[in-house]
Amino acid sequence: MGCGAVPETTMPRRRPPDLSTIGSVRTTPARATAACAAVIDHAVRVLGATDIFAGVTHGNDKSAALLRRLGFEPVADFARCTRFRLRPPERGVETV
Repeated sequence: MGCGAVPETTMPRRRPPDLSTIGSVRTTPARATAACAAVIDHAVRVLGATDIFAGVTHGNDKSAALLRRLGFEPVADFARCTRFRLRPPERGVETV
């Protein structure tokens, strides 16, 4: 399995939003954090997500920092990327 591969049995019935496109537009760290937090909140509250995974290519320090700000923790290293995992609280993600 690569970074984005998650066993089908752990996926919710509805396809979760794809966070990979949020970082493709130039934005500030605060805006990127708020945008991802909103998508995570939706995934938790509306889609019932209990675990959220993200893959970051090695060397993409800004994306890794964003995930850490959101509470993600690295759980696996692969040849080209690191997989991060978030177990959000039931109410979603709060931003300050």
